Amino acid sequence: MIEIQAFPRSARRARLMLASALLAGTAASAQAQDEGGAAVSQGAHIDRQTIDGQALASGDDGTIVGVDGRRRLELAVYNNGRAMVRETRQLPLLSGVNRLKFTGVSKALVETSIRLETPSGVTVQAQGFDEGAPGLERLLRRHVGQAVTLVRENPATGEQITTRARLLGLSDGVPLVSVDGRIELAGPDFPWRFTFQGPREARFWQPGVRALVSAEESRGVDLQLSYLTGGLGWEADYDLVLPEAGGEGSLSGWASIRNDSGVGYDNAAVTLIAGEVATQDEPPRPMARGAAMESAADVRRGELGGAYHRYVLPGRVSLADGETRQLPLMDMPGIEVQRAYRVRHRAAAHTRSDPQPQAVAMTLSLAPASREGPLPGGVVRVYERGDDGALRWLGEDRIGHTPVDAPLRLEIGRAFDVQAKRRQTVYERLSDRSYESGWAITLSNATDGPVDVTVVEQLDGDWKLQDAEPAPAERDARNVTWRVEVPAGGATTVRYRVRVNY
Repeated sequence: MIEIQAFPRSARRARLMLASALLAGTAASAQAQDEGGAAVSQGAHIDRQTIDGQALASGDDGTIVGVDGRRRLELAVYNNGRAMVRETRQLPLLSGVNRLKFTGVSKALVETSIRLETPSGVTVQAQGFDEGAPGLERLLRRHVGQAVTLVRENPATGEQITTRARLLGLSDGVPLVSVDGRIELAGPDFPWRFTFQGPREARFWQPGVRALVSAEESRGVDLQLSYLTGGLGWEADYDLVLPEAGGEGSLSGWASIRNDSGVGYDNAAVTLIAGEVATQDEPPRPMARGAAMESAADVRRGELGGAYHRYVLPGRVSLADGETRQLPLMDMPGIEVQRAYRVRHRAAAHTRSDPQPQAVAMTLSLAPASREGPLPGGVVRVYERGDDGALRWLGEDRIGHTPVDAPLRLEIGRAFDVQAKRRQTVYERLSDRSYESGWAITLSNATDGPVDVTVVEQLDGDWKLQDAEPAPAERDARNVTWRVEVPAGGATTVRYRVRVNY
């Protein structure tokens, strides 16, 4: 028995689809005949039969199809926090119309993505998502026009007085009821409260997919249920380990799968999809890695039409609700890594005389030829292994989806012993729409060895270099790039002058 004592003042959007009306009433009076001709009621009482050795319970709440009937579960998990769930459940059907509720589904399910695939002789008439325990107004709206039970307390004696009434409707969330020929209001400011008959099983309060399914004969069948869900996504995490003395590093990748969908998934076959998938709306921790039993070598990689890459994880994976699980994705020893420093600046149209310190980023470039495949987007954490075998964290950077033949550069922090200062050497206004500007960038190195520094100047407008020392290594429509070596304990200066029209 459900007792309602307070009611919301404002209406909320009803969440059940067409299936709700059908599921609430159509099958209440329907009868199905089993193969032996016995009538099986879909009304108020419950009949139990056995089909292919399975118990079947049908009544006014329909039939629960729980996870105990699941035969296979597949998850295709995407980078954008969505996943496609596909599962096969085995259940008995009666000849005629069956009201079913599939429990154990995601609470973040995309309602319009539900698909039920049936064998020959079985047809889906309606389907929809049931959020489970209803809100107050939703529960009331489902009983509009029906006889309901009202309870109030006698203030003098404390006696609970029960009466039957008809729920006429709701006005701004306040119920209107007909009691003994009178129209009365019920709510927090009124004495009447409602009681409703609850479902026969607690499982009917769980979220689930409801469906009206008709069968030509009574038999056991396999139904395939699939849907999209939010709250389930993944991203890559990488460990790049470098030797202290320099040389090749090793790159290991992990798939971090996060489940916030409101339900757990047991023994699922998991495929990870890397790429940017278009959607019309967006759905709404560190852990020990020793729990992963399979190796990264067991992960099968593939390409989906050139737009996405997929990674089929070996074995089966179980994910509890609220859990982050890390699984090995790839292992790439022998990665060629070049350490360098990088200075980047946008040269604006202004005059400045004082030398300005500038940040020098520590960078690592990973050669494409030494990588075995594409790298899904994620965070790369860089460590250095000392001569004593201990790991020291150097920094981290986030990368986007990186094709196998694309260059990859990581910026892992700011240099301490390598510094840069820039000074404007000339500024001359040539006209209202043109000027010349000169800059000197001095790089100093306090380490005990030479370092390579890349200097990138971003130039706006229609520009032309008037002179530069040394000569730039690269240039394009927006940038001029120098690559210079700075000696140990010394300094090197890059100078240039540019004319800009805008």
